[in-house]
Parts: sequence; structure tokens; C-alpha cells
Amino acid sequence: MKPKRFDHCCGWLGIAATLLICGMSEAQTVNVRTFGVIADSHKNATPGVLTAIEAAKSRRNPVLLFPKGRYDFWPEGASQRHYFISNHDAVESRAVAMPLEGLKNLVLEGSGSMFVFHGLILPISIVRGQAIRLRHFSVDYETPHILETKIVRVGDGSIDVRVTPGQKYAIEDHHIYAVADDWKQRVGTSEEVDAASKAVAWNTHANLEFAKTIDTEISPDLIRITGLPAEPTLGNMLILWDRDRPDPALWISESKVISVIDVNVHSALGMGFLAQKSETIHLDGFRVLLKDGARFTTTSADAVHFSSCRGRLVIENGLYENMLDDGINVHGTYLRIAEKVSSDTIVLEWPHPQTFGFTFATPGEHVQFVKPQTLLGYSEGIVKSVSQPDEKHVRIVFDKPFSPRVHVGDVVDNIDWQPTVIYKHNTVRRNRSRGTIFKTPRGVIVDGNTFDHLSGTAVLLASDASSWFESSPASNVVIRHNRFVDQISTYGSAPIFIRPTVDTSAEPDTYNVRNVRIEDNDFDVFQKPLVEAISIDGLVFRHNRVKENRDYKPIRLGAPVYSLKHAHCVDIGPGQLPRQLNDADVSKQDSTLVRIESIAGDTSSAELLANCPQSEGK
Repeated sequence: MKPKRFDHCCGWLGIAATLLICGMSEAQTVNVRTFGVIADSHKNATPGVLTAIEAAKSRRNPVLLFPKGRYDFWPEGASQRHYFISNHDAVESRAVAMPLEGLKNLVLEGSGSMFVFHGLILPISIVRGQAIRLRHFSVDYETPHILETKIVRVGDGSIDVRVTPGQKYAIEDHHIYAVADDWKQRVGTSEEVDAASKAVAWNTHANLEFAKTIDTEISPDLIRITGLPAEPTLGNMLILWDRDRPDPALWISESKVISVIDVNVHSALGMGFLAQKSETIHLDGFRVLLKDGARFTTTSADAVHFSSCRGRLVIENGLYENMLDDGINVHGTYLRIAEKVSSDTIVLEWPHPQTFGFTFATPGEHVQFVKPQTLLGYSEGIVKSVSQPDEKHVRIVFDKPFSPRVHVGDVVDNIDWQPTVIYKHNTVRRNRSRGTIFKTPRGVIVDGNTFDHLSGTAVLLASDASSWFESSPASNVVIRHNRFVDQISTYGSAPIFIRPTVDTSAEPDTYNVRNVRIEDNDFDVFQKPLVEAISIDGLVFRHNRVKENRDYKPIRLGAPVYSLKHAHCVDIGPGQLPRQLNDADVSKQDSTLVRIESIAGDTSSAELLANCPQSEGK
């Protein structure tokens, strides 16, 4: 079976645009200036904007208009909300500057304005919204909760770092704290960044733990750190932060037909954009980027994140740079069976402390029972009723008794909430962790992007039921027309990494990831690995151009170009490689029907095509 094609992906965009344009035909403008919100006044805009939002709720097809300028927001006067936000910290109450809740056909028009936030505050939330458009503004925090320091001395079991002027910190009980208006956070970890290129440093000592360090202020903005587990490099930047994730910059929940157009995020206390339990979302020209020449980091977590969404997610024409985590992560959520109450009723638990509380399923939806060791579904059920006894548990009654194979400790996935993803014409560069992570069986296109000096894998197809509990293994993935430049650190073994966390020996005749095509891409790399794949059925890698450069000293000496484990139907065909492959360039474990054109003796093309019809696709 050939992998699905998504070349005609603009159909839904046309429908969404029509809905928005038709809705705008009778638009009513709500100018924030009318409510006392004055650009460039440096006064707290939060109360006035909240009043403007309330006024917009009574208008037909409202446009919430910000005349161009700078607007400052403080938590004082903000709405307080008890939100459950996926992959972020759980808190009892959040200050929210602009809660857009229960609205339809609204446009937030920023006119090119800068929104600056102070302290702990969530900038914008969209909850139970429909046909909402955010456009033409930038988000920044006056004091990001990241300390950027330069390493000015190394040796004798300690280092000295100089804090960038203007950044706030404190030393208490010999520990460093990042400080802002209404909070302080103890530094817990670090990232080493090349001061000249602003990329993560080559082969860096990432995630240095500060739990046992002794930190002393030598003079204003000069700190001595003693007891690090490894010494970073003199002259590099050492980025210091806590692993906490208080708030994303833009948060979408239980909403549909959402567009974000020409929006910049310069810093965030978590992710740049996060949508959960929402459908049909379009990001066009959404950017997470450095504000000016002085900074080295943007968001403290992912640039873009989708959790348990569905419909078509289109992310295009974006720039994502210098994040302290991934460029994009698209996934569902596995809940673990905590109790079998009866033959048709179970209690599920949210296994991860940063993901719980939001709606998992509603009556009529289909869920799949999955073995956590293999991530393979073995039975399905239709939800009859749902209740939540507390924030971390869900009680589900099914329309009929479930399979006797269901056991406590297995996981459950809502298979009605799995998206199709179009990720095209974006640039991801100089960030910690990975470029893109996709966990959906409904199809993914990665087309025309640039992945430049990431610390890890550019495209990761992964899923697990043991740590983050993010579902589901990907299928029907097309990776084409992209450019991959230098993976410079250790977050992943190759630019393309297919790695569901599974025990491949448990069910040796089954596979998790299916139908992945990697074609017509350019690789400009300083070390050999290109692809590593685990538990895949149907992999095509051909017509790619590979250039080996000398930008850095190779980290993975002796590593193979292609690494396959528990793979079936693999066709590595014609392309432009810098040299002839030899046996050491390919690692095959528990793999069948593998053809690598550059090496004689592999499965013949005729046999491969006869048994793997998906390899015939274009």
C-alpha cells in the first residue's frame, strides 16, 4: 500500500479562510484605546484590555484592535484561572492577561505592536473558541527567567561566569536564583552556547546539574561556581535556568479553526505556542526568535507544541531559533489503567506530573487499549460516559464489556484525536534538543524546511508509554525538499531518528512506525550518520544529496551511515553520496527485505518490490 499523499492540503485552508472572511464582512472593531489602554504609556494594560475583551463578547464578529505601539502587562488586575496546561507545571491559579474564552469569529489585530509581560503571567489563552485569528504582534517578557552568563575563568574545580548586564539574580544559601518582579527560581541546569555563532556549543556538556554546586558572588554580576560535574569551555556562554514551565506564551484549548499569522515570540516562561484538545489550526509566519543582538535564548521549552489535537495542523513559513527545547512536538496522550472496576468500567490515571486534568475523552469517542512494552493496540472501545473523581484520574464506562485481555498497567489512547500535520517552509536553528517530533498515525509531511545547527535530531518519530506517555507511533510520513546542516551535539544519533520506545522482542513480527519516505533532501554534515530506524515497516531513502564538511570534529567516530533495528522493507536507493559505502557504514539488526543500492549482496530490487509494494510510490 502506498503512503498517503497530502499535496492537496490547501482545501481546509480555503474553507477556514472563507469562514473568517465571511465572518469579517460585518466586523465590529473594539479599539483598546477606548478603554484607556494607551500605547507606549508603560502603564499596566491588563485591566483595560480585559474590559475591552468583555465588550468584544457582545459584538458581532469583533476585531480587538491594538493601535501600533508597546503595551505592558502586569499580573495586577489580571484574570485568575485554574487551567490544566499540557506539558507545563500544574499551579492552583494563573494570572492571564488576555483570556479569550467562548468567543467566535474574533480577530486580535496587533498592528505590529509589542506586548511586554512582567512577572508570572500567561499572555493569551483561547478556550472553547472558534474561528479565532491572532495576527501582527510580538510577545516578550521584560525579565525572562533565564540567566545568560559568559564563562570568563575555568580551572581549579570551579568556573567564574559574568551575568549579562541588566539581568536580575540573587545568591542565597550559596545557590544562584533568577529573579523577576514577583518570583525567583533557583537555577537547576545549564546549556553551553557558542558566544560567536549563538548555536549550542559543539559536543557540549549539556544539562550540568547545579544541585550540589556552591555559588558565590565575587563582585556585581560575577559569580564563582564550584562543584560542577564537568568543566565548560572558556569564552562560551553558560545559560542557566530552572526546569520549571509556568506558562506558554499562546495557549489554545478545546477550540477549532484557529489561525496565528505574523506573530513573534521573543521569550516565554514555557513554550511559545501550545494547543491541546483542539482541531484545525494554522500557523503562518509564527516565529520564535531572538529579540535583539544581546540575547542568546528565546523560550525555555518548545517553540510549538500540539497535545491531543485533531484535524489538519499546518505550520508554515516559521522561524524557530535558540529555544531550550524542541522546535515542534505533535503527540497524543496515553493514560494508564489504574483500576478495573467492572467488565465495562475502568479508572485511568495521568502518569506524567506535567500533563493531567484536561479532557481525555467524551461519550461516543473511540479509544484503543495498548500494551506499554510494545505500543501496539490490541482492542478498542466506545466511550459511554466519563467522570473525573479528581484531577489525575478519569473513570470511563464503555458501551459494552471490554476485552478480557485488558489489564491494570496497560495504557489507553484516544484514537479520535490524532491529527494530520503539514510542516513546510520553516527554519529551525541553534536550539537545544530536537528540531521536530511527530507522533501521529494520520500522516505527516515535512517539506521544504531548513534544520540548521541543532543540538540533536532534526526529525524524530517517537512515542513512549514509560516517561512522557506521548502517543502514537507515526505512519505515512513524507520528508522531502529539506536541508539538514550539522547536528552538533548529542540529542539523537542521526539527523533523522525513528525511535519508538518499545521492546522489539516482545512481538517480533510486528512494527510500530510505517511507511516513511525520505526523498530529495540535502544533507551538509560533518559526521556520517544520516538515518537510524527502530521498529519500522516501509522505509524509503533515495534521491538525497549528501555533503560531508569539516565544520567540526566528528563526535560519533565509527558510527554507521544507516542504522536499522527490527526493520522490514527498507529501500535505500540512488542518491549522491560523497563516497562509496562499505559494510561498516550499515548496521542491520533483526531486519528483513533491506536493499542498499551502494552495497552489493543485499536483497535484490525485484524481491524488494515484490514484497514491499509501498516502495513503488513516487
